[in-house]
Amino acid sequence: LPFEIPKKKPGDKFYKEFRLTNKGSIDMGQLFFTLQNATVTKDDASVDQALANRFLKALEIKVLTRENANAEWVNNSALNNVYTNGSVERINLYEFLGGNIENKIKPAYWDEGKINLIRDLELKSGAPANWNSYQIQIEFVNDSDNNQNEFQGLSVDFDFVYEAIQSFKNSNK
Repeated sequence: LPFEIPKKKPGDKFYKEFRLTNKGSIDMGQLFFTLQNATVTKDDASVDQALANRFLKALEIKVLTRENANAEWVNNSALNNVYTNGSVERINLYEFLGGNIENKIKPAYWDEGKINLIRDLELKSGAPANWNSYQIQIEFVNDSDNNQNEFQGLSVDFDFVYEAIQSFKNSNK
């Protein structure tokens, strides 16, 4: 799932929402979520790695799940946030790319060194009402204590990678 953050200003937020259904014949037991291939540019040219790292640290990511059709994104009590401290905890893109996030993720969502969005649930095959929705929120943090002028004109492109793994649970139990 490609995600692009074009030239924006501190305080701006970006959202990407997707809905996962299982129309196949095998239950899904895991849905791993990672971030890869981040490229920071200015006017389509690469930038110094130190500047790119500072920019990635200014972009915070929040991952939300919604496991029923009646939950609204605006109602935080109906959302499951994968982070340990609920809606307060965020991870910046630099940390996410580095993979050093286990201590910030709820144990139910951490599996095999990755975020598992399905948790202890299964996405049953062929069940039309069985779906999960996910929302990725990214905020360009407005840091009033530091000058952020160096970020003017910067853009970042990256990929969210999802890997679905079939369930091996015995469905006859």
